[in-house]
Amino acid sequence: MTVPDNINKIGEFAFALSEVKSVTMSSVTDVEKGAFFGCEKLEHIEMEKAENIGTSAFERCYALSDIYMGDKFKKADITSFRQCLNAVVHSPTGGYAEQYANQNDMTFEISGGCTDNEVISIRKIAEMRKAAAKIKPMLNLNMIILGGSGTGKSRFYVKPNIMQCNTSFVVTDPSGELLQSCGKMLERKGYKIKVFNINDMKHSSNYNPFHYLKDNDGNINSNNVIKMINTFMLNTKEEGAGGGDQFWTDATRLLLSSLCFLLVETASEEEQNFAGVLDLIHKAKVIEGKEEEKSDLDLMFDKRKEAEPNALSVQYYDEFKQAAGKTMQSILISTTTKLQCFKLEDVRNLTFTDNIHLETMGDELTALFIIIPSTDTTYNFLAAMMYTQLFDALYNRAITFYHGRLKYHVRCLLDEFANCGKIPEFDKVLATCRKFEISAVIILQNLSQLKRLYEKSWEELPGNCDTMIYLGGKDQFTNEYLSKELGKETIDQQSINQTKGKQGSSSYNNAILGRELATIDELSTMDNNDCIVMVRGLHPFMTAKFDIINHPRYNMLDEANKAKNTYYLEDNIKTMPETEYVDFSRLYDNETADPDNTIEIGYVTSDNEIIKSAADLMSDIPQDIRSIFADVTGVYAA
Repeated sequence: MTVPDNINKIGEFAFALSEVKSVTMSSVTDVEKGAFFGCEKLEHIEMEKAENIGTSAFERCYALSDIYMGDKFKKADITSFRQCLNAVVHSPTGGYAEQYANQNDMTFEISGGCTDNEVISIRKIAEMRKAAAKIKPMLNLNMIILGGSGTGKSRFYVKPNIMQCNTSFVVTDPSGELLQSCGKMLERKGYKIKVFNINDMKHSSNYNPFHYLKDNDGNINSNNVIKMINTFMLNTKEEGAGGGDQFWTDATRLLLSSLCFLLVETASEEEQNFAGVLDLIHKAKVIEGKEEEKSDLDLMFDKRKEAEPNALSVQYYDEFKQAAGKTMQSILISTTTKLQCFKLEDVRNLTFTDNIHLETMGDELTALFIIIPSTDTTYNFLAAMMYTQLFDALYNRAITFYHGRLKYHVRCLLDEFANCGKIPEFDKVLATCRKFEISAVIILQNLSQLKRLYEKSWEELPGNCDTMIYLGGKDQFTNEYLSKELGKETIDQQSINQTKGKQGSSSYNNAILGRELATIDELSTMDNNDCIVMVRGLHPFMTAKFDIINHPRYNMLDEANKAKNTYYLEDNIKTMPETEYVDFSRLYDNETADPDNTIEIGYVTSDNEIIKSAADLMSDIPQDIRSIFADVTGVYAA
């Protein structure tokens, strides 16, 4: 699109949401509010005489790559090019265009600088700038929030940040209070609400870790399988287990690997879940002194070995079978014990399929609330597995679909982080997530919790968070750490010495000393209205906590109007129950079955009257088939 030379202004929302790909505006001086908002196909802009760019003028122009400005450019809003993640600002001189690009984390280039084959000297580059520009600090959005019980971690930090409604959110919600308070507000702001609830498993989206084992081509990624098993083992390890238990841990991991690979190699997608792993273990049987006897599980692996001798499932199982009979019995019992929770109906329903779709968190504005019990950590391994797969899925999504950065920033507010389980290599996640439009906020009562959970790498986590906020607390270890982190201040000391008597004299000495900016006891007795903020590149400062009553969206929370704003979980989210399957293979051999000999099973239902009795409905069905359906829910006549 070329704008005629007699037009010098583009009005508000003039071309918003259009499919224009390139715009040349040779004489336009003013581009007003939202003029090209949401033009997702727009790639190229030329506006040599532009002086003023209005708010959100080019916001959400995701494909925008080149912006050519003139030397008259003098004013733009911080939102003018918001979410134009790959845009490069070109200008023949530095000036305001370069300043704006630097302030808004955009790439700047001098236009018309050289030809393709021109040889550039160091001297020429040096002469292009009168003075070296100050390097703008490129802070990540990772944070650590520290505060004891009652210091307002949720009220003064988590809620105000959710109320901004400016990113997708993944929120650890120990009591479900955050969802109840903010859910309606987020829905009104266009958010898609998802819930993973291990506190009340009847009201949750379904999450199946096996759903996230495939690569972009739909093939199973072996590394993902191993990572899933390692995360499960890491978070189901008994607290205080010693080094002598390592053999049993490794043996259990070996058996789990063989079973998980067997499922992903041979089973249908509906059968690939942890309940299916437990069902496979139930087919195993080892009798000491009679190890040569084949169990149903042995026969399954024999069949798999005939089909593909080098399959990973076969290799792992062969290594497991090298153990003695009594040892194999112990390994089977140990593995069954780790998976015992998948015998429970609620857990099987929660994990048999996946409709939470973690990989889509950055595709649209989404809020995922992970509700965990405040005290019971039995099922927190599921939360740890979810977070591990969440980061992997989002990294892959950013690289594959969005050329490096997600469409929407995903912010993880990890309240009660110590109760979320241990996320493998979380320090590496914090170090790399910034470039994919992901950030994490670690919220803890004290640093002792972090040290207990990540014994060897806990100090690396604060190092990868550019902001630390201290809300108050009495933990000695935390206050000692913060006192050292805050550093020292300079104070003047004046000492006076006096000698009494006939020849009395006095002397004055001035000295400069250093003292801690905040001592341990000063941190312990800090006013509950205050907090300390430490940002990389800035001196630490004390400020007042933000009261959410002052937020413009406060009237959208449940505490402002319970009748209108309360999000009731039981009315909005229900867990999909596990589908039951009937296996006829033991009754009919597919290889010898007569294709003309078919069984027709009727299914008749009505909301308010009996159409056909159960006896009539099943009258033509053989008794052995009827016995299979006797206990299957959902197969009935009504």
